[in-house]
Amino acid sequence: MIAEEAERGACRLCGSPECREILRDKIRPYVRCDCCGLTFVPEKHHISPQQELLRYSRHTNHKTDKEYVAYLSSIAADVLMLPVASPRILDFGSGPEHVLADILNGAGASCAAHDPLYGLNAAGQKGSFDIIVACESIEHIRNLPREIGLISGLLAPAGFVYVHTQLCDHVADFAAWWYIIDVTHINFFCGKTMGKVAQMMGKRIVRTNGKDTVIFG
Repeated sequence: MIAEEAERGACRLCGSPECREILRDKIRPYVRCDCCGLTFVPEKHHISPQQELLRYSRHTNHKTDKEYVAYLSSIAADVLMLPVASPRILDFGSGPEHVLADILNGAGASCAAHDPLYGLNAAGQKGSFDIIVACESIEHIRNLPREIGLISGLLAPAGFVYVHTQLCDHVADFAAWWYIIDVTHINFFCGKTMGKVAQMMGKRIVRTNGKDTVIFG
């Protein structure tokens, strides 16, 4: 442990006080919950929403970016393999161009976009969606219990939640992990953490590749 006072506090997911600082780099500390396994950045070290939006504006995640579209097309193809006929889908954390939603709609699905940062809000559509996709968004969420509750409320009773985020189970050197470089990433999940997320949603994990994809149903 770096010779500074450790950051602890309650877990941002499960609320447990059993947390310990595992790393402090030049920018921020990282705290791990021994109860659910979430590694998180304490709230006082989060950048402001304005700074967050500025960073997103510098991303190259556009409809004209062929690599980005190819990446999301592979996600879309996987989503459409879920056993739901004519699914109603929600792209949760879609970004301003909602590229994934457009790809799914172009494939004949019905997909809405949700991202309040950009004025896209599906919060009033309780129980409306058979599949909710959180692709590279859950690691950014500031209030995890609230947003997990929102996802649960938007999901139809027999629906699926498809989460795509980098899992840290097999990261040998957390300090050197590329995923922590982005300061808008404030939550880092492992398999154990995803089990807690499933419990909070009243779901179970039906499939995971242990690397970057978890499906709840």
